[in-house]
Amino acid sequence: MSMRNNDSNAGIRSSTLDNTRYKCMILLEQPLESQLTEQRQHSQNLQGWLARKRASLVNKLEPNLQPSKHIRGSHVAIEHLIKAFLAFSERADFSFTVPVYMRKSFEQWHARHLHPSSRDQPPIYSTAEMLTHGLDTLSPDIWLDLQGSNDLVLRIRDRLSTRLYPTVSLQHALSPHPLIYGRFLRAVLTPSLPCDSLVCTSQASKLALSNILNDVANSFSDQVGGEARFQGRLDVVPLCVNTDLLRPQPKLPLRRALKLAEHSIILLYIGYLSRAKADLAPLLQVVQRLVATNPAKHLLLVIAGTGTAAYSESLDGLVQELGLARNVHNMRDISDVQKQQLLGAADVFVAPCDSMQESFGLTPVEAMACGLPQIVADWSGYRETVVNGETGFLIPTVWGECDGDLKMTGDLLGWSYDHIVQAQTIAFDVASMYNKIQTLIDNPDLRSLMSVKSRARAVAEYSYHAVAVRYDELYTDLLDVSRSLQRRPPSHHFDQPSYYKWFKHFATYSLSDRTVLVQVPPLNKDMLGMHLHSAGVELSLSSIHDEVLIYLLLDLIPAPEERPEGVKVQALLKLILPYTSSREEVLRHLLFLIKHNCVRVLSLNPVQESPTRLA
Repeated sequence: MSMRNNDSNAGIRSSTLDNTRYKCMILLEQPLESQLTEQRQHSQNLQGWLARKRASLVNKLEPNLQPSKHIRGSHVAIEHLIKAFLAFSERADFSFTVPVYMRKSFEQWHARHLHPSSRDQPPIYSTAEMLTHGLDTLSPDIWLDLQGSNDLVLRIRDRLSTRLYPTVSLQHALSPHPLIYGRFLRAVLTPSLPCDSLVCTSQASKLALSNILNDVANSFSDQVGGEARFQGRLDVVPLCVNTDLLRPQPKLPLRRALKLAEHSIILLYIGYLSRAKADLAPLLQVVQRLVATNPAKHLLLVIAGTGTAAYSESLDGLVQELGLARNVHNMRDISDVQKQQLLGAADVFVAPCDSMQESFGLTPVEAMACGLPQIVADWSGYRETVVNGETGFLIPTVWGECDGDLKMTGDLLGWSYDHIVQAQTIAFDVASMYNKIQTLIDNPDLRSLMSVKSRARAVAEYSYHAVAVRYDELYTDLLDVSRSLQRRPPSHHFDQPSYYKWFKHFATYSLSDRTVLVQVPPLNKDMLGMHLHSAGVELSLSSIHDEVLIYLLLDLIPAPEERPEGVKVQALLKLILPYTSSREEVLRHLLFLIKHNCVRVLSLNPVQESPTRLA
């Protein structure tokens, strides 16, 4: 496979940095974590009211699908990265492209959450503005996609720009099977270059992505006989956390604020509560044994996070059955402030992860930043962030090949079915988990030493500054590669729509260069203005037409009394094309005028093919 697998240290850090600055465009297709949370908290606008009504209705009809009040996961990771880039990038000047509906809310988010070290506010464009101005006008040196839509940034470059520039696409969860068609096949089929990077957050996820892309490419080749490969490279750059905000704090005041027993030994689990993410039943059995063998010490496990009602109720029932009501404290839908307080108040962070979704694991790093020793499953990215014996302990895991009959279950029962079934086959060493927790219970000095080492590692490897510098190094390396490449000649791609070619037989007549046009008097400019501005309402756009071009066409198309023979489309194109972007744009505006009875056709050509001829 031509795809390059670059080591995160050797591959990126070998680049020689100079003082050159470059322009980096960030594509966002979905709201950030804070935007989602704030939207649900709005009490005075229609959007907030609708969000609350929807949540209430979903809670009544489908209690297991109730939306979380505090969004986690990739939304949080992306928000951290944006803050890191704006505050600490030493090479890049950033701008953003967002959907039209997100433009205003993203500007508000940026104003509220700007890091004190950030420079001036970067330009923010809507996708409509990007199309209007043209990508070459905005002129990015690098296109950065933080939400994993790699094929989109590649297609934007190939179809909207005459320049060749690198693209960087950050990958998150890789295991949901809809991604096979929806993302990975598109990554294989969409033309890519050696200066294009899929960024993974861990070596484990990079190897997984390499396996997936190879399998998808090989299967495609076997099934259709064609050759398709991702021609770019895979890089590894970790996620980051705000180490200024997340830091060790005095425990007693935080425990009082949270109403937790002041002298307990507190174990903390934070995460999404679902068997598809982490089955906590084995951990509860470990806690039961620890409680029994440490009668002189009060042991408390705090389980904090959001999740499905069904799993939360199941968990509560298991706590009661194991007799752990005094030793397990459940906190649902915690706020960011409560999360920081818990990380500061606890003694040990535990994470028995058994999910294929987990490609990095942000919460162990958040715990690390707060000086909290981590006892986590030796699984995926956890084994790369947690240093066994220094910042915490890795608990061995075991798995086996038992998925051969899960061929259509994801399609028919939903991708979470496969994940829950597989999670029940992934086990961690329960005895080792017990022994490591007991070791930290018995050794407060070891906890303190691990706390110091954890904090140092978090700041050195996962702080905003550390990760922003890693991305700077990656950008520089990719730009060096891009300078040795030549742009491919433009071509038509299978996923590029040809609406008229496909559907032209639906119409009776076809507008052509020979079509003769004349104005329909009298022209009602007020009515025309209403039509112009209402056309874009459903798209949240002020207009989808160029008003200047509309009135220029009306000036050139004669009224019947002035010139009864009218004017041909060909003549109009000859006059206007030197001053406008494309032939297609002119034709769209002419057809708009015909649609709204401002212009009449004197001669038309029948569409050359019809359903009967095709039959």
